[in-house]
Amino acid sequence: MSAIFQRGCLPLLAALVTAPTADALAIRTYSAARHDRFTGFPGAPVLNTGSWFTGSLYTGVGWLASDTRRQFALVSPQHFVSPSHWGVGNGDQIRFLSSSGQIVTATIASSTIIQENSTYTDLTLGRFTTPIPTGSGVAAFPYGSTSESYYPSGPPSRRVLHVFGFDAKAGGGTLGSFANVDMGNGSISRMFSFSYTLASGGQDDSYFISGDSGSPSFVNPTGSKPLLVGTHSAIDTTSSATVYTNYDTFVPHYVAQLNPLMATDGYQMIPSSPPAVTLASAQSSTSPATLRRAQTGSATFTISNNTPANGATNIVVSLTFPSGSGPTSISGTDWFVDTTGPTVWTLHRATLTNGSPAPLTASWNSVPATATLPVTITSQSDGSSLQTSNYDLAPAVSYAEWSAPLAQPATTADPDNDGRNNLIEYAFGGDPSSGANLLSPGVQAGTAISTAAGTASLRFPVRSDSQVRGLTYVIEWSDNLTTWSQTAPAGAGAPSYQVHSPAVSGFKESLVTFPANAARKFARVRITLNENAAGMTVP
Repeated sequence: MSAIFQRGCLPLLAALVTAPTADALAIRTYSAARHDRFTGFPGAPVLNTGSWFTGSLYTGVGWLASDTRRQFALVSPQHFVSPSHWGVGNGDQIRFLSSSGQIVTATIASSTIIQENSTYTDLTLGRFTTPIPTGSGVAAFPYGSTSESYYPSGPPSRRVLHVFGFDAKAGGGTLGSFANVDMGNGSISRMFSFSYTLASGGQDDSYFISGDSGSPSFVNPTGSKPLLVGTHSAIDTTSSATVYTNYDTFVPHYVAQLNPLMATDGYQMIPSSPPAVTLASAQSSTSPATLRRAQTGSATFTISNNTPANGATNIVVSLTFPSGSGPTSISGTDWFVDTTGPTVWTLHRATLTNGSPAPLTASWNSVPATATLPVTITSQSDGSSLQTSNYDLAPAVSYAEWSAPLAQPATTADPDNDGRNNLIEYAFGGDPSSGANLLSPGVQAGTAISTAAGTASLRFPVRSDSQVRGLTYVIEWSDNLTTWSQTAPAGAGAPSYQVHSPAVSGFKESLVTFPANAARKFARVRITLNENAAGMTVP
């Protein structure tokens, strides 16, 4: 392990908090036009488009509402990093200027000091009460690498620092060496340094002053994606010095400590070069097995990582439903809901390993009354491209859908007082609000018996999709209206099914014949509805 740097550490800590000499990050040749992030800050901030850095890339650097000197970097929609030696309070607010120029405010819920090997560091993870909404125009920052060799071994741009500080200013510096630094207050942190030569240097060179603690530093090797490298901790400014040495806590060093804390909210630190992964979705089941319109029901989908060697991080999923058909809720273990419809739901989770699909369940208090319920699912993570899949749920018809308009919807109710309850009306195609009992002109919505040439015929309508509806029609016979059985009279034929004349959509006619000269018989049709099982098959 590297040696621990100890010289003058406690005074260095104090220098960032209490030194009274200046009112902004000290920049060699300061110019508001070149170094200020905003004009009109803090009352009415507007992005300064003429700065030496591209200010629009830094929407995730916010300022403390109660002390606008202080700047903080966003590492997820719900988390930011700050110094342990100068904390922030629960209930404090941090403000960001979005890409559209709007102020976005987040309230601090809690803070956790990061520890390594049971030793406190000068890095704290802050947590907001709720995530900054997706699409707000405020972006969290990735990190380049946890490996220190990544920075000096790459192109020079990996070492060119964008140093943010007091009152939303940004200067520059060159990333130097790494060391374990004893802050003198019981904390030891992995830090990098960068120097400011008093005699001469570049116009953007900077050093820390009071109020700069915790403000972030970045490198931007690609010119389009700033990488968070540090938060300001200390400065060595001895009276005889010709060089001031700034110290930043090296944030990527603590990814392994930050990730478990962030995972409880469904997030991870964002790698700038994540391993490639491929996500996939599937519609796995419904409950009940047959979804029924106007009844409670749910559909479960799974999101999978199909890349054996690599884990996925920061998974974001959206489910889109037709207008008026969205679910009552969507949930799943380790999923966090960001947007709750009505047509688009978004969820996120921290990680997804190969071989461990993550189910999420969409539930309806009343399944939409539609033959087809399309669902579009998109999924994306660090290291994956956007995946889009389309599914068609097929809610089956139900008694609840049919009876929904009725003031008395129970199967045993008889709203039109015609002696036929709702279940009979439903099975035979009757109108429960009218006593006419006609399936169509000339077709009775009930039983009818006729005789001809010594043969009696029992006719009644049956629904063609009785099997789907869970309907069964059973003919029962009796000699005395007291005792009933399914034993047909001698000579009776098996039921046959034929198209009504004229045809009636959704119905067929059941016909049973038996000898008219047999002993007196009574017949009735017993109707049963069980939507949890298949009904009668109608050929």
